[in-house]
Amino acid sequence: MNIGIIGTGRIAHKFAEAIKNVDGVKLYAISSRTLSSARKFAEEFNCILWYEGTEDFYINKEIDLVYIATPNSSHYQYTIDCIKANKPVLCEKPFALNYKQAEEMISMAHEKKILLVEAMWTKFFPAIQKVKEVLDSGILGDIVTVHGDLSYPLDKNKERLYKKELGGGALLDLGVYPISIAHYFLGKPDSIKALAHFTESGVDETTSVLFNYKSGITGILNCSMVASSTNEFLISCKKGWIRINDSFHHPTSISCFIPGKGEQHLEFPRDTYGYEYQIEGVKDHLMENLTESPIVTFKQTLEVMEILDRVREEIGYSFD
Repeated sequence: MNIGIIGTGRIAHKFAEAIKNVDGVKLYAISSRTLSSARKFAEEFNCILWYEGTEDFYINKEIDLVYIATPNSSHYQYTIDCIKANKPVLCEKPFALNYKQAEEMISMAHEKKILLVEAMWTKFFPAIQKVKEVLDSGILGDIVTVHGDLSYPLDKNKERLYKKELGGGALLDLGVYPISIAHYFLGKPDSIKALAHFTESGVDETTSVLFNYKSGITGILNCSMVASSTNEFLISCKKGWIRINDSFHHPTSISCFIPGKGEQHLEFPRDTYGYEYQIEGVKDHLMENLTESPIVTFKQTLEVMEILDRVREEIGYSFD
């Protein structure tokens, strides 16, 4: 499978590094706004083709999958252009800036029968699948509440994080993780409350979200790009609990308390950052001629985008 990448930032570098570790996958082409940036990236990762812009990139028929790793505000247009060029797409999260954009992206992919996947890589990790397996078994009883936090200081010199027009702020960069994982285990909440603190440039610096379900389940979710945290995700149930440990968005361990067995700890060691699981998963989707991921479904992506819109409405954050 030949992968083309649009974007040459930090995440694109991590993704390109992971490609080296996946059998049957090759970094084939890179596109950037400047030729010098594209060439530098290509030379670093031994990529045979590099492009300034996307016009010639789109018409290259040897590219089997496009990975979009650009600022949040450009995900929509790059995805639409790729689908028009009949290119399967793995698009970084946040998938789009709002529900309307996401709906248009998915609708076009569905109409053209082109694979489109939100790059919510967390869902591909074995630790996350194990948590789902334990919860689905019923051994812990019904979920009562979840508490997820992803907070760590981000680079204040990164323009995309502090500009509203680029979709900056903690919610879309960090908050999308606890929100997506809470949704993965609980579904769409019946009501949402949220509070935020803003930077001088008008993007949210810290945001706290409360999910409420008619069943009585609650979710407390936090994100901050100036604070430090344990970055864990705890699921409390009627008969026990299960926790995705430090850096839950790319986990290497989980802990749980199971009735009759006490506290247990499971390790999922790896030597890499972890993008390999997502790459393997999407490669399998393409080999199976799927047009929708069974791991990150269109329904999940759209409902999470709807939640993000509702949170922004609650805290009074628009991209204008």
